[in-house]
Order: sequence, then C-alpha cells, then structure tokens
Amino acid sequence: MVIRDFLTDYLKIENPQIVSDFSALAEIRHVHKGELIFQEEQEPTMVAFIINCILRGFFVDCTGKDITDCFCWKFGEPAVPTLPLNAAAKINMEAIREGDLLCFPVAPVIDLLENDSSITRLYNSMLLLSLHKHITTKKMLYQYTAVQKYEWFLREYPGLDGIISSKYIASFLGITPVTLSRARREIREKKALETLDGSFSKP
Repeated sequence: MVIRDFLTDYLKIENPQIVSDFSALAEIRHVHKGELIFQEEQEPTMVAFIINCILRGFFVDCTGKDITDCFCWKFGEPAVPTLPLNAAAKINMEAIREGDLLCFPVAPVIDLLENDSSITRLYNSMLLLSLHKHITTKKMLYQYTAVQKYEWFLREYPGLDGIISSKYIASFLGITPVTLSRARREIREKKALETLDGSFSKP
C-alpha cells in the first residue's frame, strides 16, 4: 500500500503539504495475534488505521469478566480507544488476527485538528460515523432476540464468523456461547427449510 494514496484517495486530504508531511511521519506496523495495541488508562502515542488486521476492543468489568465492546476490521477504519485522541485509553484493543496497521504519531494529528479546518471536518465526519455505529449496536443489544443479534452480526460483519472466536462474538452480542450456538443452529435449520420449500415449489 502506498501511504500517499491512502491519504489522498481514501482520506481525501487535498493539501499537498499535509500529504507530504504525513507520508513522512507514517509507519506501517505489523501486529501479531494477541498483541495489545492500546491499553486501558494509558495515553495512546499513535493514531491507527486498519490495513488488513482485525482488532478487538474490550474492557474488564468489576467481577473480572472480559467484555468485548467492538471489532475493527474494515480497511481504513480508525482504531480509536479514547476521545480526545491524547486522553487515557478507555478500553483495551488487541489484535485477534495478524496483519498491518497504518500509524501516525498523535501530537502532529492533534496539531492539525487545531489548525486545519479540512482535517477538522474529516475528523468530525469520522466521529459521526462512529456515533451512528455505536447507537446501532446499542439498539441491537437491547431490542433484538439472540437469533436477531446473530443475524445482525452476519450482516454487519460479513465473513468474520468463523474467523473471530465464538467467545468474543457472544460477548459482543451480550449472549452466552451456548445461546450463540443455538442461534446458529436455528438459522441453519431455517435456511434448510427455506431451501426445501423452494425446491418443492418449483414446477
């Protein structure tokens, strides 16, 4: 991946000086499965974007239970453990699939946010997308049945079932691994019946 192309084509940064400066500052970081990228209560030193790895955001509740909060997996998706960017991380983020991150040091990014209106607009648009994603997720958690939750996961995270641990998926959906297994079986049986009905209905 050419960093300059990511900045101009994906992030839509038009200022050539910013593109040049940040191309020089950028680092492609290879992460390994199980590696902790951001740690709760520690101040991040970088702003990271997904290239081809999968990250899991999580925290530990008062009983010591590991709770999955989010997954970052799409190309170009920012991995942000806190807001503002230079505050202590609110959650942990670990790699659950090996791959690469595109990283920029925090300080120059914050300086740009304070002094360049185009970067501020980009940052705000990303915040709005993140807010929409979190609201949609919370609505799913409180309103959907276990089967509906799993169907939602399959739509929103296509191809990740079977790659991400069932334990993490269940935690993210707010159900037990046993309930997740039942939801999978129910959906398989439903699809099998639909296929059977379709075959009988053909002339």
